[in-house]
Amino acid sequence: PPKFDIAGPRALCVGGNCKDDYVYTVPEMNDGKCYTYNWSISPAVRSFSGQGTNSIRIKCSALAAGTYTITSQIKCGDKVVNSTAQVVACQKPNPAFAPQPNPANPSTGVLVPGTTYSSHFWYIVTDNDNSGDYSNGDTYIGPLTGSTANFSNLAVGKRYVFYHFVMNQCEGFACWSSTYSSYGFNPSSMRVAPNGTKEEGKPELKKLGEKNINLIKEIPEELLRKLPADKVELMRKSEYVGHVTLLK
Repeated sequence: PPKFDIAGPRALCVGGNCKDDYVYTVPEMNDGKCYTYNWSISPAVRSFSGQGTNSIRIKCSALAAGTYTITSQIKCGDKVVNSTAQVVACQKPNPAFAPQPNPANPSTGVLVPGTTYSSHFWYIVTDNDNSGDYSNGDTYIGPLTGSTANFSNLAVGKRYVFYHFVMNQCEGFACWSSTYSSYGFNPSSMRVAPNGTKEEGKPELKKLGEKNINLIKEIPEELLRKLPADKVELMRKSEYVGHVTLLK
């Protein structure tokens, strides 16, 4: 059999809510000879399909973070050719957790733990014109990296969006996710005290909506320009993980 290379991605995002299948292929020998194919993966994975053919498919859910060696053997009689591919699997963070206001004091809040990651950062976007689209004359504050959110500069009657990014960095790429959370900082309301008198309540930071972000194109261009350049480069690469070779 001739020498060959294994075609397939060398950088993978695994875990979290990943759903991709990863395909690895060697040339198909169609000249009617006695070629057979055998595949092995080390360390072993729970399952893969395609054994005995020139292409295998590995489910993302079958992989854990780490480095794998995929070996393909083509055999014809007593002639054997082996080829290997080194693959790096990086842990994809769970959907990013969002700043949660402290009910006792809406000017502060904390980032509630819920995922593992190597780095994170987040931005506050002020909807200055209350247009609801967070694009016209709005203010971007950040990047912020602490575990406590400072809401002290929020103005009553305004709307805000919190973008929170989490990522795990591996060799030359990163797996990431982000959460977009919108809040309205509502004026204080009157409440009735136990003795029946009306009292002024505290302003309320009320969540208006939330969604997960997985692609660069879902991030506003103005915010994208403000993100750390090195992080954006890693994030861009991760969009193609599983589809092209990033690592040799």
